[in-house]
Amino acid sequence: MVDCEICGQSSATVKVKIDSTILSTCVECAKAGKIIEDYKAPAQKVPTVSRLLSEEVVVPEFATIISQARQKTGLKQEELATKMNERLSTISAVESGKREPDLKLAKKLERFLGIKLVEFA
Repeated sequence: MVDCEICGQSSATVKVKIDSTILSTCVECAKAGKIIEDYKAPAQKVPTVSRLLSEEVVVPEFATIISQARQKTGLKQEELATKMNERLSTISAVESGKREPDLKLAKKLERFLGIKLVEFA
């Protein structure tokens, strides 16, 4: 299942256009934009044994990756927090390395900034 790119729930079933951006959203968040198409789930791959035995973790250099990606976009921390519907204190703590993002936030940052923060351990 694909996560909603607005609220993060694991129920994205609709593609919508908000301003000039196309997002995969849940039905509730789809009300914020113009519906383009219903989401069609891709064929699921069967996980390998090694993938089943491993777990997702946030990469150790997450703070540097997030900071550099945000700066490339030209956004200030406050602007990023607003656009992602997160608190400034959360973005600031994660970007400074004071707090590791949980997997949900890490994946949200990955999608928003086009970066890789989560890997299998």
